Amino acid sequence: MATKRKLAAMAPADDEPVDPSDELMFLCLGGGNEVGRSCHIIQYKGKTVMVHLEEPQGYVVPLAD
Repeated sequence: MATKRKLAAMAPADDEPVDPSDELMFLCLGGGNEVGRSCHIIQYKGKTVMVHLEEPQGYVVPLAD
């Protein structure tokens, strides 16, 4: 049988505020649905990194013996 909850029990918990410098931002700029072509930007603690991976079509990477 269902019971009613008190309003105070349904209120969100008071958590510590999130420091914006601790947030990780990950942006997908495109090419995620194509093989070998993708570009992403990662930002964390004031640092920004762009990761761009591209594999030329028809190019064979030589393997070491």
